[in-house]
This record gives sequence, C-alpha cells and structure tokens, in this order.
Amino acid sequence: MSLQRRIVVLLLAVLIASYAAVSVGTYIGLHQYLVGRLDQQLSAAGNRYGLQLEHGDRDGDDGSGSLGTVAGQAVGTLGARLLDNAITAFGVVGTDTAASSLSVRAVSQLAAIEPNGDIVSLDVDGLGRYRLQAVRGRDGDVLVTGLPEHELNETIAKLLILEGAILGVALLVAAAAARPAVQLALRPLARVTGLADLISTMPLQSGSVALPAPLADGDRTTEVGRLSTAFDRMLGNIETSLHARERSEVQLREFLADASHELRTPLTIIRGYSELALRPGHTDADAMRAALQRIEGEASRMGVLVEDLLLLARLDALAETARAPVDLSVITIDVAAAAQATAPDHRWVLHLPEQPVTMEGDERQLRQLLTNLVTNARVHTPAGTTVTIELTGDPEGAPTAHASWLVTDDGPGVPLEAQGRIFERFARAADHDAAHPRGSGLGLAIVAAVVAAHRGRIVFSSEPGRTIVGATLPMQSAPAQ
Repeated sequence: MSLQRRIVVLLLAVLIASYAAVSVGTYIGLHQYLVGRLDQQLSAAGNRYGLQLEHGDRDGDDGSGSLGTVAGQAVGTLGARLLDNAITAFGVVGTDTAASSLSVRAVSQLAAIEPNGDIVSLDVDGLGRYRLQAVRGRDGDVLVTGLPEHELNETIAKLLILEGAILGVALLVAAAAARPAVQLALRPLARVTGLADLISTMPLQSGSVALPAPLADGDRTTEVGRLSTAFDRMLGNIETSLHARERSEVQLREFLADASHELRTPLTIIRGYSELALRPGHTDADAMRAALQRIEGEASRMGVLVEDLLLLARLDALAETARAPVDLSVITIDVAAAAQATAPDHRWVLHLPEQPVTMEGDERQLRQLLTNLVTNARVHTPAGTTVTIELTGDPEGAPTAHASWLVTDDGPGVPLEAQGRIFERFARAADHDAAHPRGSGLGLAIVAAVVAAHRGRIVFSSEPGRTIVGATLPMQSAPAQ
C-alpha cells in the first residue's frame, strides 16, 4: 500500500474510532438518563397502582382479575398482585391482558422478584422488556408495578441509526477530502522521488554531468520540507563532488600530458646523443665526451623531475605528515649558504630572529619547501638581483604560534597572466617561451603541497621590482632546541 493510501486509511480509521467513542459515550449517557426518568415514573406509578391492585373491589375491579383501565396510569403500565406466589390480579394499562393470558414462565418471573422496592429490568415472557418494582402490600401480598422499555429502546435505536448515517456521510466526505489534501501535502515528497529517479538514471560515472535544479522547498516546519532541504543539500554535495572529480580528471590528464612532455624531451636528447656516440666510424674523443656530458645532464634533469613527481605523489597520498621537532633557523642558514654558493652572482640577505624558531613537522619536507622557494627566486631572476630570506616566529607558548618564511626579490616579478596558476603543477612563468623553459614547473607545486600537509598557508604577491613568496606554518608549541 502506498504512503498516500496508508495515510488516508489511517485518517479514516482514526475518524471511525473517534466517532465510535463519542457514540458509545452518547449511548451510555442517554440510556442512563432515560432509564433514570423511567425509574422516576415507575416509583410514582407504583405508589398509586399498588393500592388499586390491593383493593381492586373498592376501586372498580370487575372481579375478573383484570386491571386494563386504571385512572392516572400511563399506557403500557404493568400491574400484578401476588399472594403465595400466585397472581390474584393482573393488568396492563391500555390492553385487555389478564392474568389468564400469562404464561407459566411469566408468572414465575414476576414471583421471583424480591419485594424490597428495588427496580430491576426483566424480559417478561410474552410481554417484552420492563422496568419492574415489587413491594409488600398491607394484606401480606406482593404488589408488582412495571413500565415498558420499548419507547426507551426505540429512542436509542433511532439515535444509533442517526449516528450511523452521520458517520457514513462523514466517512464519505473525509475520504473525498483526505485524498487531495494528502496529495497536496506529499507533493514535495513526490518531487523528491521523481528527482531521485531522474538522478538514478543519469551517467554519473564520468564526464561532465548537469544535475537538475534543486527542489527549493525549504519549509523546515514540516517533515517533508526538511526532507526536501536535506535532499537539496545532498544534491549540492553531489554536484560539488562531481565538479571536483571532473577538475581532478582534467588536472590528471594535463599532468600526465605535461609529465610525458617533460620526460620525453630529455629522453629524446639522450637517445639522439647516444645514437651520435654509437655511430660507426665516430672516433672524435672530444665529441664523444660532449655527447656523454649532455647525456649525463639530461639524465640528471630527468632524475630530478622524477624525484619531484614521486615527492608530489607521496604528499598526495599521505593523510597526515610525520611530526617531529624541527629547528627552522638551522634549515634557513643551510639553505641560504647553499644558495650563495650556487648563485654567487646574486646578492643574498638573511634575516633571522635572535632566538631559534622551532616547530613540529617533517624536516625533509620543510627543507624542500624553503629550497624550492629560494631556487624559484634564483632561477627566475637575473644576475645582481637581491634576494632576502627571512624567518620569523611567534613567541613560544603563544596560543596560536606561527612561523613564517618569506623570500623576497627585486627582480622583474611574475607576469600578471601567470600569477593565478604559479602554484599549479608544471606551471611556469615562462610557459609562453617554450623554447627556453626554466625549471620543471613543479617547485612551487611542491611548496603548496608541503604547506597544505602542515596545515599552513601560502604567502604571495608580485609586481615589477618586488616579489614575495613564502609560507606561514603553525608551530604547535614544539620544544626549543
């Protein structure tokens, strides 16, 4: 059974149960009320009728033992006089019923009533149901008076028939009104179901997927509205995930294409010089040495590229980087000294705080980070450029202590069109000049990956004459060395 049908059936069942409870209460209340009134009439009738039964010869009894006409008594009133369990006088007002017409069972029923004044209900054989009261007379006899219940039962039966008719009409109206009302209330749920069915048939496994518009039924005061809102959020998460997957696939394809290109160039050079060195009759020692040196240089370049790719792969795979106390001051001095020895044609300036700066992290990755920052400044600036390497750190014990590396140069700066992607893989400021590439384009991508692994943030700004590239890293209260 569908949810809509179950709700309608439940509503009708609740309506029937409620109406039945009201009907039962009404029946009980009305029955008690009518019986109470009947008992009052019986008590009043018994006082007069009993005397007439006991002294029938003085009150107009014809001697036949019948009291069919009694002044002041309601039609249907039953009267009986019993002596020694035998009926000596009997009558029903408004009829010609006499004692001789009573059955043996009716006589025994009337004789069995206790003459204590209590009122009882009894189905008198041949006469119907009565409310009866028996009292002792002054002559040692028993006087029984009764009023019929048929009017009471007819009134209650009419009430039950009326209530049944009202219930039937109410059920028809409720059934006719409940179906469209439930359909209207569940319409957002039907849209959720339809949208879910539509999404289930869409090819989400690959490529760009245009998901349908959200439901926008955000009435959080209703369960269906909250379901629609939750479904919209889920749809937004799916769409975000699909876009992220698509971007990841595009980046992966670009990465593979760029990596293949970067590896193909040195491989082509190596193969060319190898063929030159192995050419038959080629005996020039200087040419052989030059070819082998070029092969060695390209192999070294390819080795560096492969190492960078492996480092990026490891950083992508690690959910959490290794943590150990690292002295950033020592790393800064070492990298600055190596840069000065590698590029003496640049002017190198080193700024260190008076106290050592330490943090928790991976020393190898942090050293690679600063090395790449310095190498980037060295490779992409001309001779004579001043490069400043600066290390700063918050005081130990500060609630949000951070350490920062900033590498600043006064070179030509990063072209504006390249600034938005210099931290992407294989992105180079000289991409427009493919004939003279400088670097593999992975240095700053590794910097971004290491910073992300240490939950830090990148610092970058560039204009002609001043470029700042750096990183700010949380110190995490590492002990000082």
